[in-house]
Amino acid sequence: MLALIDTVLANSTSAGTAKLVLVIMARAANQRGYTRLPVRTIAHLCNRSEQTIREALEHLSELKEIARVEQGGGKAKATVWQITLKRLHDLPDLKILPHDHEWTIPY
Repeated sequence: MLALIDTVLANSTSAGTAKLVLVIMARAANQRGYTRLPVRTIAHLCNRSEQTIREALEHLSELKEIARVEQGGGKAKATVWQITLKRLHDLPDLKILPHDHEWTIPY
């Protein structure tokens, strides 16, 4: 997990909230860089609004640092994202949270 987070920190051109969002996504991603964190969960972890997180995701997508793999269906199904940083795919197999890992919001 730390190798993926280190890669994000060293190679992302994003800053501020967008970079924080990317680090949180990296923390929850599997070894291929896939994550399924709901916007609501990311917003809670970043202490930002859901709208701010959506804007950060759009910015990261424009930078080609993440890619939408599967569109979610609102509260029932979160969007699947893949971290697509150039050096990510050069990493050895990582022991990262599985693709179907679920976060819980403590409230």
